Amino acid sequence: MTDALVRLAVDDFPTPGDQGYSLDDLSLTGLRYVCAEPDQEIGQLVHLTIDFPAFPLPVRVKGEIRRVIELEEPGSYGTGIRFVEYVGDAQRQIKRLLDGDKLRGVRRR
Repeated sequence: MTDALVRLAVDDFPTPGDQGYSLDDLSLTGLRYVCAEPDQEIGQLVHLTIDFPAFPLPVRVKGEIRRVIELEEPGSYGTGIRFVEYVGDAQRQIKRLLDGDKLRGVRRR
């Protein structure tokens, strides 16, 4: 996925100005993002917005932290999240991205 940003918060959905992380992997059931230092614990529930350049508004989902792994690049961690609730048409939008090569390649302006 090109240029997608993941933002997360514990108590409510994050605001557009909150810290964004690079999306590393996406499926219909979850995602993995890359960060310098993980702030969340395994099992923690989080609110996520995923800002895909192909869509005008971020996709909103709720998820559970399932794993945190240290990546090969020093000081880099991958955090895996399983989706537990889609908000609005989030599931349909993610499916469109997964099915559409052209949508996945849209870059941020």
